[in-house]
Amino acid sequence: PAKKVYKDTIGKFEKNFSDQNWLTHDKKIFDEYQQDPYYGHMLSASICASLAQGVASVYKGNNLDKIDRFTPILFENAQNDTIATASPTNIDKLLEQYKFLEFKNIESKIWEHTRHDLLHESIRKQVFTHIANFLKKNDHRDNFYKNFQNFNFCIDILLD
Repeated sequence: PAKKVYKDTIGKFEKNFSDQNWLTHDKKIFDEYQQDPYYGHMLSASICASLAQGVASVYKGNNLDKIDRFTPILFENAQNDTIATASPTNIDKLLEQYKFLEFKNIESKIWEHTRHDLLHESIRKQVFTHIANFLKKNDHRDNFYKNFQNFNFCIDILLD
């Protein structure tokens, strides 16, 4: 069953790319992925089922009603992410659903010419900065500026 699940999920996404690299445009990062002994293993059918159940549970019943409508929500999406955005309208539908439910503070950014793993794309510093700015803008605690400086320091370390 795992081979069929793989073929019907990840296998479909890989076919969209001549290099079968649906993760990142960054060749160096992709080469590192391929060297990782845990990369490329077929997911078991039970892991795929658990993932699907987890995603579905967010939208089941009144689970979305449990979220405070003033909670800041940021969607960061890769333009060429064939998993998260199997169709360009999927993100639009998701945003419409949150707006219909009257969430008050939703932002969305689609990063052009990017693939699934935004945090390992060549524009990762801009992505991290965008996230940090969203957090800074939406966090009203007195000590946030100190934490924001620490966050930027961590970004610099991660990207070196």
